[in-house]
Amino acid sequence: MKKIVNIIALCGFALLLSTGCNKNFLDTEPKSSIGEGTATSNITNLEYILNGVHNYFYNNWYTQGYTGFYSYNIINDMMGEDVINSTTGNGWYIREMRWVDANNPNSAQVYYTYYYFYKIIQNVNSALNNYEKLGDTSDKAGAIKGEALAIRAFCYFQLVQRYGKRYAKGQDNSQLGVPLRTEVEFAPKERATVEAIYKLINDDLDEAIVLLSKSDKKDVNRVNLLTAKGFKARVALAQQDWATAAKQAKEVIDLAPKYGHNLQKGEELLSGFNSISKNKEFLWAYTQTTDQNMYFGSFFAYMSWNFSSSNIRSNPKVINSALYDQMSETDIRRYWWDPEGNGAIAKMYGTRPSNFSTKPYNSFKFAAQASGISSGDFVFMRLAEMYYIAAEAYARDGKNAEAQQMLATVMTTRDPKYTMSSSTGQALIDEIMTNRRIDLWGEGHRWTDLKRLDQALDRTVAPNTDIAVSLLMSMPAGDKRWQFAIPKKEIDASKELVKQNDL
Repeated sequence: MKKIVNIIALCGFALLLSTGCNKNFLDTEPKSSIGEGTATSNITNLEYILNGVHNYFYNNWYTQGYTGFYSYNIINDMMGEDVINSTTGNGWYIREMRWVDANNPNSAQVYYTYYYFYKIIQNVNSALNNYEKLGDTSDKAGAIKGEALAIRAFCYFQLVQRYGKRYAKGQDNSQLGVPLRTEVEFAPKERATVEAIYKLINDDLDEAIVLLSKSDKKDVNRVNLLTAKGFKARVALAQQDWATAAKQAKEVIDLAPKYGHNLQKGEELLSGFNSISKNKEFLWAYTQTTDQNMYFGSFFAYMSWNFSSSNIRSNPKVINSALYDQMSETDIRRYWWDPEGNGAIAKMYGTRPSNFSTKPYNSFKFAAQASGISSGDFVFMRLAEMYYIAAEAYARDGKNAEAQQMLATVMTTRDPKYTMSSSTGQALIDEIMTNRRIDLWGEGHRWTDLKRLDQALDRTVAPNTDIAVSLLMSMPAGDKRWQFAIPKKEIDASKELVKQNDL
C-alpha cells in the first residue's frame, strides 16, 4: 500500500497520512496528496504534518457528534455523574450517557474513537520515522521530534484508558490494551499489554520533555514543555505513581509564569472559558476563528449556555446538585450554574430567548461567541488541573502539608474566604477530589477519574438526575463495561490476531 500524506486545505495546514490496520480498515482516500518522501524531506515539511495534526484536534468532522478531541471530552463527562443531560433533547450524546454504545463493537463511538487516535498516531509516526533521516540536530528539529513524541504518548494514553483495563500499581498489568504501532504500517497486529503501552507512553514523554526543554516554544496551540509535563503528570496519576505526578505537576506550576500563565481568580473565571487571551490558565488550547465556525459540530453547540442550537435550546446541561451544594457561599464557581434555572445568576449573563429551555442548576460555565456563532477557543489543559493533580498525589502519598498548601493556593483564587484545610488522610483526599470535580466540570475528566481510581459510577447520589433520561444509574467498579469494545472492523481486518474484550 502506497504511503501518502494528505494535504487538506484547512487553515493552510497539511493533513494527514492515510491510515489503517490494513487496506480494509481505517483507510481513507485523500483529498489531495504528495509523496511521503516530499512531505518529510525537511524540517519545515515535518512541521506541516504536525500543524495538520493539531488542526485535527479541533477541526475534524466524522459526524456532528465526533468533530475533534473535545467530542471525546464531552463523552467522558456524559458517562459520569456530574454533567447531566436535563432532557433527551435531540438525542446527541444520550446513547453515550447511557453506556449503550461503548460496548457495542459496531457502534460509531468505539469505531470513531479508535480511528481518530490511530489516524493521529500514524501521522506522527510518519514525522518521527523521517526525522532521523534528515540529520538535523538543531534544537528546533529536536523540538519537533519532542512534540511528535508527546502527541503519540497522549494518543496512546487515550486509547489504553478506553480499550484496556485500568492500570493497577504493583499488580500484573499484562491485560490487553491496544496494538502498538511505532512505524507507519498497516499489517494486522496483536494487542499489546497495558504494561507495554504505558512503558511506551512514558518513554515517549521522557524523551519529549528533554527535547522540549531546549525549546523556547510557548504557543498554547502547540505542545510545548508545559504540555508534555502536564501529560506526564496525568499519566503518573493514572498509574498511581504519586511521587512522579506531584513532581511533574509542581514543575508545570513553577514554570507557568515564565510562559505567561497564572491562576485566574474572582470574575476572571466568569468569562466563558472560550478565549486564550482572556483565560491565562489555558496551558493547551486551540483557537477557532469565526470563519472556521463549526456550527452544530462545535463543543459550544452542546456545552455552552448561549449558542442557539437545538441541543442547547432543548437540553440545557446541568450540574449534579449534590456536588454544587458542597461549594461554600463565597465560592465564585457558584456563578457557573444557576440553581433556580432562570434566576438571578442566569440574569447576570443576559436574557435567554424564550425558546431556550431552563432547568435548575443550568450551566453558564461555557459561552459561545454569540447565539449564532459556536466558535471559541477549546481548552484541553488548564493550570488549575496541575494544582489538583499535585494536591491529590501529595495527599495519597501521605504528604498532608504539601497537599493542603497546593489545595489552598488554588482555592483562595476561587473562594476569598477559604482557609487552609486541616484535614488529613481520606478526608483531605475527598476535599481535593470534590474541588477537582467542580473546577474541571465539563472538561472531560470524570469518567477516566472514576476508572483510574476503580470507583463505581453512582448517579443515585445526584438528586437531579432524571432516570427516564439517564436510564443507567450505576455501574460497579471493575465491571467489564468499563472497557470499550474493540471495533468489529478491526477484529475482521486483523486475521484473528486482535482479541475482543469481554462484552
